[in-house]
Order: sequence, then C-alpha cells, then structure tokens
Amino acid sequence: MPGRVPAGAVLAWAQLHGPAGLEAAGQFAGMGHTGDPLPAVQTEMPADAFAPV
Repeated sequence: MPGRVPAGAVLAWAQLHGPAGLEAAGQFAGMGHTGDPLPAVQTEMPADAFAPV
C-alpha cells in the first residue's frame, strides 16, 4: 500500500494537469469538443488508484 499512495498522487496530477492545460490553451475548441464531460471522468480515474485493494 505505501507505494500506491505516491503512484496515485502522480496519476492524479497527470490526469488533472493534462486536460487543464489543454483547456487553458484552447485546444478543446480546435478538436470540436468542449471538454465539459472530462472533469468527472478525470477525477474518477485517479480516485480508483487510491481505492483499497
């Protein structure tokens, strides 16, 4: 379990930082996509990394 916490933290950062950077740079508009559904999905995925085994 101790190794899962740092791994989950890195995963959470990557999952949240990537879409935030794309949104801030206006990249979703170029894809014909608003990015609105992403926050729910992007927070559920890292939450799974912290779930007990």
